[in-house]
Amino acid sequence: MLLKLICARVLLSKVAIRGAFTLGAVAGTAGVVGLCALRRAMVEKRGGAA
Repeated sequence: MLLKLICARVLLSKVAIRGAFTLGAVAGTAGVVGLCALRRAMVEKRGGAA
């Protein structure tokens, strides 16, 4: 019973870590894309070439 509990806990933590990594990657990608879009918008507003 205890072994099953430990296995379940390890599996849960692995899933949680993978989920956190995925969330971090998605947030990071969205942030970079957002920054690039913002920079491009600022450059276009100024009328200069990128």
